[in-house]
Amino acid sequence: CGDGVRVRNVLCYAIAGGNFEPVVGSLCNPLLEPPSEEICDLEDCGGVYEATPWSV
Repeated sequence: CGDGVRVRNVLCYAIAGGNFEPVVGSLCNPLLEPPSEEICDLEDCGGVYEATPWSV
């Protein structure tokens, strides 16, 4: 629960013979590369605070 990181593969492809073929990353524009990971809030932890009475 709580914060986490999710990841995905980001690959560079070129069209060869009408098909997408993976190529080396240097053939793609690095400014257009989508992120391969991001911070995410996976789910609510469901926890709650409980306080005891003040001491005297």
